[in-house]
Amino acid sequence: MDKKEKLNRIFLILLSLFVVMLGYGILLPTLPYYTERLALGDNLDTDSINFHIGFLTSIYPLFQLLFVVLWGRLSDKYGRKPIIIVGLIGFVIMQLLTGLATSLTMLYVARIFGGIFTSSVIPVSNAYLSDITSEKRRTKIMGWSGVAISSGVIFGPVIGGFLSQTDLHLKYTIGLLHLDRFSVPFLFAALLGLIVLFVVAKWLKNTTRVHTFTTQKASLRFTFTKYFVVLLGLSFVIQFVVTLFETVFSIYGKDELGFNSNQIGIGFMLCGSIMAVLQPLFATCSIKLCFLHRIRFIPFLDKT
Repeated sequence: MDKKEKLNRIFLILLSLFVVMLGYGILLPTLPYYTERLALGDNLDTDSINFHIGFLTSIYPLFQLLFVVLWGRLSDKYGRKPIIIVGLIGFVIMQLLTGLATSLTMLYVARIFGGIFTSSVIPVSNAYLSDITSEKRRTKIMGWSGVAISSGVIFGPVIGGFLSQTDLHLKYTIGLLHLDRFSVPFLFAALLGLIVLFVVAKWLKNTTRVHTFTTQKASLRFTFTKYFVVLLGLSFVIQFVVTLFETVFSIYGKDELGFNSNQIGIGFMLCGSIMAVLQPLFATCSIKLCFLHRIRFIPFLDKT
C-alpha cells in the first residue's frame, strides 16, 4: 500500500467518525424541546418529560455497550469495511426516524436502533486505523481519530441548535411521519451520513485484523484480568459523568436558564472545544511520562 492510498483510507475513516459524532452532537441541544413536543402530543404528564429526556439520552449508549463486542467479533471475521457500512446505514435510518418521529415510542425506537448499529463505527474504525498503520505512527493516528470525534461533538450541537431555530414553516404529516422545523437538523445529518456512506462503500478498501503475539496468549489474559478491567472501570465512570452532564445541562438550560436550543448548542460547543484542546495535551503528557519511566509492556508480559 502506497502512502497516498493509506492517507485516503485514513481520511475516509476519520470522515465516518466525524459524521457519526456530528449526528450525536446535533441531538444534544434539541432533545429537550423535541421530547417535550412529542410528550405533549402523547398527552403525557409534564412532570415526566425530564425523565424521558434522561432515559432517551442514556438508552443510546446503553445499546452501544451491549452490541459493541458483537460488532468487533464480526469485523474480525468479515473485515472492517462491511461493519462500518452497516453502522453508517443504521446511522442514516436513525436520523430519519428521529427527525420524522410523531411519538415518544418512535423516538425510543430510533435511539435503540441507532445505538445498536452505530456502536460498530467508532471501535471498528479505530481497529481499521490500527490495521493499516505501523506501531510507530499508531499513537498519532489515534490522536487524529480523537480529533475527528471531538470535532463532531463541537460542531454538532451548534448545527443542531441553529437548524432547529430556522424560520422555515414546515408542518407536514404523512402517515406515522411528521415533518417540522425540529426535523431539519436530523434530515441534514441523514443527508451527510448518506453521502459518506456512498463514498466509503465506493472507495474504502476492506481489511481484516492482523493477529499478533499469539504465543503470549496466556500472559495477555492475565493482563486483561488484572489491569484492563481497571481501565474499563475508569472509562465507565468517565462516560457516566459525561452522559450525566449532557442530560442535566440541556434540562437545566431549558427549564432554569430559559435557553433556546441554539444557546444550549453553543454551551455544548464550548465544552467540546475544551475537550478537543486538552485531549491531545494529556495524551502527549502520558506518552512522555511512559517514556521517562521506561515503561515497556512486552517485557512485563514476558515476566508474568
